[in-house]
Amino acid sequence: KTILSLSAKAVGLKHSGLYVYVKNTSRSFHGHAANWVYCNGREETKGSQYRRVVLHIGKPGNFPMTFRNHGRKDCPERTLSDWQEALAYLAGHEFGHVLFFQGAGGPRAVKHGGGEVSADWYGGRALAEYRSKRAERNITVVTETATS
Repeated sequence: KTILSLSAKAVGLKHSGLYVYVKNTSRSFHGHAANWVYCNGREETKGSQYRRVVLHIGKPGNFPMTFRNHGRKDCPERTLSDWQEALAYLAGHEFGHVLFFQGAGGPRAVKHGGGEVSADWYGGRALAEYRSKRAERNITVVTETATS
């Protein structure tokens, strides 16, 4: 079930063909980015102006968790404390792929072929920024409530 669906235009991005979907999953998290989308009753082909990102986030009980992107030795091991951190990391990771699709991936994407290593770098940057902003605001995340 989709819990949130936004077009890029709705959130102020310049590329109006970017669609982001956030969905539940039984796993901790996973996602994908594609340079096509099923839109207006038809599937747009690869290379079209449309981009789709789907972010699947698991329940709070799946966290904290430690992982390495696709088990790759050339990606650092990361620990995600909660589903919000997973969302931040995953969004950065998948948007790294979108930047590569659009030809704007920058030196990291060129150096690493626009693949998983580059996307992991973008995910790590997004996670670090999220953690910094959460610390600045002294936000405490409550993931479960106790019943008395």
